Amino acid sequence: MARQRAPWGSVTLVSRGVYRLRWWGRDAGGTYRRMSETVHGTRRQAYDRLALLHVEHSQERGTATVGQAHDLWWVPWADRRCDSGQMSASTRRQFDSTWRTHVGPRWAGVQLDAVSPPDVQEWLLSKTRATAMQCRVVLSRVMDRARFMGATSNDPFSASMELPPKSMRESSSEAYSTDELRAVWDALRGSAAEVPFILCAFGSCRVGEALGVPCEDPRMTHDVCAIHVRGQVTQAGKLTGRLKNRYSRRMIAVPGPMGARVLSVANGRMEAGYEWLSGSDPDEPATQRSVGRVYRRLVEGAGMRFLPMQTLRASWQTIARYTLGMEPWVIERLMGHSVGGITGQHYDRPHDDDYVRAVAEAYTLHPFADDWDD
Repeated sequence: MARQRAPWGSVTLVSRGVYRLRWWGRDAGGTYRRMSETVHGTRRQAYDRLALLHVEHSQERGTATVGQAHDLWWVPWADRRCDSGQMSASTRRQFDSTWRTHVGPRWAGVQLDAVSPPDVQEWLLSKTRATAMQCRVVLSRVMDRARFMGATSNDPFSASMELPPKSMRESSSEAYSTDELRAVWDALRGSAAEVPFILCAFGSCRVGEALGVPCEDPRMTHDVCAIHVRGQVTQAGKLTGRLKNRYSRRMIAVPGPMGARVLSVANGRMEAGYEWLSGSDPDEPATQRSVGRVYRRLVEGAGMRFLPMQTLRASWQTIARYTLGMEPWVIERLMGHSVGGITGQHYDRPHDDDYVRAVAEAYTLHPFADDWDD
């Protein structure tokens, strides 16, 4: 069946001389929903009938609310993306939470055509900057789906939007220096948080990724510890092979004494019958919550400033860029990010060994931690 989308609604050829029309409108009970009608005749007659229906329902256009657009169109679309792996479960939970807490209470009952740039701007400025950024994404996605379905042509985000200023906390430097990282490592040695800390601060892992590494995976090559990132432990404590995005499945390389320590722990735990690099259960990895508690207790107990484990990747990026002198696009790949531009998207296809050699060569030139075992 060939379907052609008209400026309003769509026409689908079902069989010779039979066409199905589809559009969004209100039924006899007043519910705004997907509607259809079958036309027997020519293609021209089908489009003429669709045009007539457009006139009949023209006053309904835009009467759907943001809440209806969310429930009817955005939720099924997000479900499909989650099922196909294009959207991670953590991203979906964040979107749903933002809708329930911020977007839905303000906009669910507002008609799509009534969502105006000034009102959206005022609403965004009432939030913190981080919350406003997430709210803008969620509301704009819902409006995108509504426009795609032909329920509105309104695009309030076509106007430039001002975001709230950064708070003092958001503006401050949220990363450890190399000296602080050494002190934190000393405080964590031998604890359940030690290896996850190393993999985040010196290997670019996200916290969940650092917990999803089996003992048999780390190996020493080119004088660095190479590890495949293939899974993660979610915030809910579940082990999964679904990562944040398609670039997250990658090879990382931990140099110097940090890499040697990871390999030593891996070998020791494997000999003791443990499957994962962290965790007290021989068959289950540690959870983010349990490791986070140990990490915070030991860092604060040592009298150091506490930064959440989620900030350790910022420390690694800073070291990679300004201490190791690595190229930005290599750092992005190692962190599991996409690389922009035509070359980055279509022609830059490094092998796992390319990542390992890049880290090894950079550390050979700038061995910032060689004396940390002293």
